[in-house]
Amino acid sequence: MVNDLNLPIKVISHPIVREKSGLAMSSRNLRLTANGKKIAPFIYRGLVEAKKEFKRNNKITVKKIINNLKKYYAINNIKHIDYIEVINPRDMSYPLIPRSGDYILTAIKIGKIRLIDNLKF
Repeated sequence: MVNDLNLPIKVISHPIVREKSGLAMSSRNLRLTANGKKIAPFIYRGLVEAKKEFKRNNKITVKKIINNLKKYYAINNIKHIDYIEVINPRDMSYPLIPRSGDYILTAIKIGKIRLIDNLKF
């Protein structure tokens, strides 16, 4: 990968550290309201459901996965989705049909707090 200055970029990945609820640890979590702390774990749980859906049907489209995840989030009182994307980390493309090794990414606002998370298919 190269940036605007044509300099190489090195991505160093690290496993996500999670709270017992599954919520990705972040200093932002401290700013969640009591209700936000109840809702926020559904971000990760939704990603897990999306991964299960992919494992059950590896021909499912990204569009279907995203639509189903949006429904899951709505049922669990998550209303402000900034984005849900599936990305191929090998070439940073957005596939129409996900493959094993792709990632599902999301950014969601719980109140005024923006939380991000991802999960590998």
